[in-house]
Amino acid sequence: MATTAPALNCIRIPWLGFIALGLLALVVAGLVHFPAVQQKVLFQSLQSLLVWLPVLYGVVGLSYSGRYWRWRLLLGKLGIGGSNWPDWLGWFRGFALTAPPPRWAS
Repeated sequence: MATTAPALNCIRIPWLGFIALGLLALVVAGLVHFPAVQQKVLFQSLQSLLVWLPVLYGVVGLSYSGRYWRWRLLLGKLGIGGSNWPDWLGWFRGFALTAPPPRWAS
């Protein structure tokens, strides 16, 4: 008899869209009151950010790839499993997005 995984309980907040629209309206209202020179500088800075985002994501991707490679080396020495998509996905879900506590908390 095959069983299926239980559905994830997603908490939906019905008024979350209204909050997002309100925050967006506040941002637009703030931008309208900026002097023209500051608006120009802000938009130029955002354009340069768009150029740098792929570079930053590439660095993060290389970092995660290196961590996964080290993980696979450690498990390979013990003869555990192999490198494949489900293994990578399980590693990423389980370990990559966890943050260790700060040193002073230990």
